[in-house]
Amino acid sequence: MVASQNGWVANDRSKVARQQVPGTNVFLTVRADAPGQLLIACAALWDKLVENIDAEQTHGTADDWGYAERPIRGGYELSNHASGTAIDLNATLHPLGTEPTRNYSGAQITAAHQIVARTGGVVRWGGDYDGRKDGMHLEINDGQDLASCQRALDAITPWVNEVVGGTYTPPAPAPTPAPAPAPAPSDQVRKDQFDLTDSGFPCAQDGVWGPQSQAACKAFQFAAHLAVDGICGDQTRAALHKVPSWHGGADGGYPARQWQQKLKDHGWHIVVDNVWGDHSKSILRQFQQDKGLAVDGLRGPSSWACLYCTVN
Repeated sequence: MVASQNGWVANDRSKVARQQVPGTNVFLTVRADAPGQLLIACAALWDKLVENIDAEQTHGTADDWGYAERPIRGGYELSNHASGTAIDLNATLHPLGTEPTRNYSGAQITAAHQIVARTGGVVRWGGDYDGRKDGMHLEINDGQDLASCQRALDAITPWVNEVVGGTYTPPAPAPTPAPAPAPAPSDQVRKDQFDLTDSGFPCAQDGVWGPQSQAACKAFQFAAHLAVDGICGDQTRAALHKVPSWHGGADGGYPARQWQQKLKDHGWHIVVDNVWGDHSKSILRQFQQDKGLAVDGLRGPSSWACLYCTVN
């Protein structure tokens, strides 16, 4: 599971919904439940108390933003936009890094502080950041959960009704979709799983191609210098059939001479004497480095598969 900077599940479009800001023509995509509804309520108050967020009525640019799968600008951590727990209002009027006093009046800044204060600290304004200011930005603060967001939403909703007019009722969360039916076991999948396990890349032999099978397949494909896609197609099956069974242990159950002979077949200058000494270990390390494998000098299944599936 990936998470945004404030800890909410990120890059999951099943968690978000497009919602209209009461009293405006603005729609924002945010979390479908309490955190997103709280931001929508704050946006409605912002429109009436701080500044008009209807772009067509103000500056002709659609610049009210919500969900976006991206990192924090200038960083690597996932933005809170990626979890639907952040919004930007009139973004082009308030560029990132600009001091709020340059494009908000004192009264507007006071109103912004009143809005976030009424959430009890659940919502934070980017204009209050200690470092780079972000006056367009509202987000769910660190350390919050569904319960704290719901309490803040319940507390602020009467104020929204008073300021916007009418009766604002946060939309009910979308029902959780029913889980997809489990795939039926397949004899071909079960055979592929057996072949992977037999080649030293173990996975459950249950006939269902799940994450464990995909991981085993990708590991084999990498060792065999195939396209690494986790799909056991014709090329992968043909490569699996080239590899003698892996019997376990530190060397697959095969004598040193068989490893030495395969290395020699690949063009390495090695004595086939059935003694696995320093020279043999050094040659294996050079082979591993040449083939892009983990260079550990160990006679493991990846080196074994590579010896049988690649050419010099």
